[in-house]
Amino acid sequence: SERETSRTLSMILSEKGSNGEMKMPPDEKENPPDPPTGKPEEEGKTESGEAGEMPGAPPEAADPLSELRGESFFFLRFNSENRLIDRDLEHIAGMDEASASELADEVRATGKGSGRVSGYSFRISEDIEEGGFAVAFLDNRGQQRSLARVLVLTMIVGCICWIAMLVFMYFLSRKAIRPIAENIRRQKQFVTDAGHEIKTPLAIIRANADVLELHLGSNKWIDNIRSQTDRLNSLTADMLMLAKMDEGRDSGVPAEEFDAGEVLGDVLRTFRESAEVRGVRITRKVDGDCRIRYRRDAYIRLLSILFENAVKYVRENGFIEAGAMREGRRITVFVRNDCDALPDCPPERLFDRFFRADQSRTRATGGSGIGLSSAKAIAEQGGGTLTAGYEDGNVIVFRLNIKSVT
Repeated sequence: SERETSRTLSMILSEKGSNGEMKMPPDEKENPPDPPTGKPEEEGKTESGEAGEMPGAPPEAADPLSELRGESFFFLRFNSENRLIDRDLEHIAGMDEASASELADEVRATGKGSGRVSGYSFRISEDIEEGGFAVAFLDNRGQQRSLARVLVLTMIVGCICWIAMLVFMYFLSRKAIRPIAENIRRQKQFVTDAGHEIKTPLAIIRANADVLELHLGSNKWIDNIRSQTDRLNSLTADMLMLAKMDEGRDSGVPAEEFDAGEVLGDVLRTFRESAEVRGVRITRKVDGDCRIRYRRDAYIRLLSILFENAVKYVRENGFIEAGAMREGRRITVFVRNDCDALPDCPPERLFDRFFRADQSRTRATGGSGIGLSSAKAIAEQGGGTLTAGYEDGNVIVFRLNIKSVT
């Protein structure tokens, strides 16, 4: 660690003579003391009075740096003229005086008291006696390599464990989700099959109602049979279309390029009469260039759903406004109408299947609660987005956002 490295370098500087303190004083180097002679004194005896061995320090204690055994380090000392006056290169292999001096020059060039240079940790201490400096180097590249190996091994083991867990979870999730996916598939298949089976009885009921009208004349019961049959036919068609979209099946009708505002005006004309009967004012606002690439039949179906919804829920003597606006590279088609009261729910809830914001109003108008869901599915299948929003004055607006071709 950095703390251990700093402690080791400080120990080397302290023992090797940094700050003017030599490991051995000069006079002792020139005139070493005579070795002790004579017999051991009485204190060398044991408590029992018998002579015993003098307790002494182990051989390792003679070297204050013995605890650094195994560490690779070296020490350099320079005088005030930046000339090397002392060195210790015995504790590192492959290091000569010239290379050590070059490292010392690099250290002095950094202007730092400690750090790393060329893979060595260093520490500088001013030499008070000689007016120069001393620097100790510690080679901890081996530790760095060991740490790198541990890190790489940890990452490899972690990746292997992560991949093994991912594979395990993949097969486990497949096993857990398989019944749910199969149930969803069967539900979609049931809706499709039931829709096709219902169409035939409805056609027979409608035909019988027409025959009864020929024999008995028109009456309210026959009219009710015919209106409810038409409602079931419309609901069945919407359910089949949604089931087809959920299964990702394409109708096979290719997309084509046309003007969104022009087609909007054609569809709006088919609803104008039913709206004017209730005193509803209809306006249209279209920009000049609103060409899109879309399936024409799907676009007409989507607009028909939005206009049918507007005519059902617009208030008496209210207004319906429709248009196509160009906004950069996007075309926004909108249908806006006022109503007696805004639905007591977030706007996006209106696209939920079989959701009815006003139960009494829906019974009066014959809605099934699936039309807006169909419109949103049509928009998404063609690469567009359909959103709903509320505005002041009890106004509700639907916006279809499609990419322009120009």
